[in-house]
Amino acid sequence: VYRQLFDNERKLRELGGVVDARLAQAPATPGLDALFNDGSVGYELALVARNLYDALFMHDVLNTRIASLEYGANWDTHDAQRAEIEPSLANLFGRDGALAALHAELPTDARAQLTLLIGGEFGRQLADNGGRGTDHGEGTVMIVIGEQVR
Repeated sequence: VYRQLFDNERKLRELGGVVDARLAQAPATPGLDALFNDGSVGYELALVARNLYDALFMHDVLNTRIASLEYGANWDTHDAQRAEIEPSLANLFGRDGALAALHAELPTDARAQLTLLIGGEFGRQLADNGGRGTDHGEGTVMIVIGEQVR
């Protein structure tokens, strides 16, 4: 009755060994390491960027085609939106942000194949609500980024 459970556990351990061996071959990533060391984007976002790098580095082992990641910043702003959201946007998209560090560390072939789709779980109205923010709306915005995006 436990045979399937033990078979799956053995297969998972074997995969873990392959993953560990492959990660040991990964080149140094000073740009991603700096995200952890300088604390500019926060530990969680630095970890997200590093995990995505590792998954892309091992795409042939993991058959990585789609990854879902979360940046837990507070995006639900109804007032003073600019002051609250701009630091989070800089952490993601800024010159020293997580996505810039990730992009700089990826090999050229991985960069050419990477497409990022960024979106939220609910929409926002486009017009200011009078409090320099926006309220929930009927649609949403998605940002698509990648070398193959036209």
